[in-house]
Amino acid sequence: MSFGIISLLLNLLIVWFVFRYSEVVIKLMGNAGSEAVARVAALFMAGMAVMMIRVGLSGMFKSY
Repeated sequence: MSFGIISLLLNLLIVWFVFRYSEVVIKLMGNAGSEAVARVAALFMAGMAVMMIRVGLSGMFKSY
């Protein structure tokens, strides 16, 4: 198997584990921890959105 497939399977296993035991994870992190994770995830997604817009605009202006 290639490294990419192994990485994908490992990530899927981690996601399954977190979803399966989400109640335990929330209890371990607490309310403040889950708020912090949510804020970091939102910041990460906002950064990805800005990157996608920037790449799209630069590609659009390069074609002219």
